[in-house]
Amino acid sequence: MTRLLLAHGASGDATSMRAHVTGLRKRGIDATAVDLPRGRAERALPVYAGLLAEVGAPAVIGGHSYGGRVASMLAASDEAGMVAGLVLLSYPLHRPGHAEEQRTEHWPQIACPVLLSAGRRIPSPARS
Repeated sequence: MTRLLLAHGASGDATSMRAHVTGLRKRGIDATAVDLPRGRAERALPVYAGLLAEVGAPAVIGGHSYGGRVASMLAASDEAGMVAGLVLLSYPLHRPGHAEEQRTEHWPQIACPVLLSAGRRIPSPARS
């Protein structure tokens, strides 16, 4: 069975993903909440990569906001062979108030299937 690893947003921790993980487990999905360090996504990347390596088999990875950004960077990295899929919940396309600074430059390197989900209340950048 493929495992699903889900990371929290910037202001949370693994417990903030508890409801998601519990619901997924009730549906037979082997889901685990990932606890990432706060700060820059680049700092959290080795932590997420280490957890993915512990799984020992390709896994679906993802997260909410900041956690999704870290997961997407991992899916675009040298560790991509361990990523079976990517789940991005409310992905932060840019820093708040800086729509011109897109956080998607690594997306072309992502080769796995991606599920991207966002609500209506999240501001999105202007379309060009």
